[in-house]
Amino acid sequence: MIMKKIRIISYAVIAFVTMSFAACTQNEDIAPTWGGQEIDVSFIVGGMQTRTNILDKGDHWEDGDSIRVQAFAGDSTGYALFTFSNSNGIGRWSRDRQFCWLDLNSNHTIWASYPCDCECFSFELPAEQETLKKLKKADYMNGSWQGDPYDNTTISIQMQHRMSIVTVDYEIGSSDFEGSPSPTKVEVLSKNYQVKFDTEGKITSLTGGDKWVTAHLHDGNKFSAIVTPGKYQANEVFMRITLNGKEYNVAIKIDTEFYEGYRHDFHLKMGKKKCDLVPVSEDNLSGWTTEEELK
Repeated sequence: MIMKKIRIISYAVIAFVTMSFAACTQNEDIAPTWGGQEIDVSFIVGGMQTRTNILDKGDHWEDGDSIRVQAFAGDSTGYALFTFSNSNGIGRWSRDRQFCWLDLNSNHTIWASYPCDCECFSFELPAEQETLKKLKKADYMNGSWQGDPYDNTTISIQMQHRMSIVTVDYEIGSSDFEGSPSPTKVEVLSKNYQVKFDTEGKITSLTGGDKWVTAHLHDGNKFSAIVTPGKYQANEVFMRITLNGKEYNVAIKIDTEFYEGYRHDFHLKMGKKKCDLVPVSEDNLSGWTTEEELK
């Protein structure tokens, strides 16, 4: 059975968060070439599994989320960090410094990325994803805008998921394992871990080779891990599961490709002599639905 790409109906609510800032001045400590006028920017997050509710349909930002927003114009650059806060149900973005047009006579590229501490135009997939906080750090998203300051009083940046998330629900054979114990550690293979992007935010290269990432165990019988997009061959070891102090290898059954911005669901039946990993569905993070809802 070949895993097929499900056609997705995108219907999730679109959330716009607009940030307006006080006018910038020439004496700030970012760069002396600031054009002096503020940049008003909106981040479109609707219909995407954002860092909040990463294991479900997240359609809003979480308190404390931070994104790095950087401006480029010719040889000039400037950046600011934007942090989301939620107080009494009201969400607000704040920034750690003023953010203005660099040169009013030049075209600009405005780049936004999460997590905020990664390098511009590149991302290294973290190996440690065993907690929800660490899993969110692997949920890399970016977006960009290009244009002329004179033609745009406000700009809008569509953030996009660039990684793939793997979620597995599992059954432990009671006849093989007395008491149905739970795994103490699960690792998932990522085909590469170093990613580079162009000025539009699209992936230009995937390098670094194989990396095992530690998955996040949750909800009693599930685990999730984020990997880079890539192709896996049938019978290739895809997971390593530690149960009762022993490590079990779990192979992927068929040639499989993991897509940028998709969630890949599997069901695992685990016994001492056999581990059966079956694909359930393949869902686009941009407003995904279940396969049953599409019938």
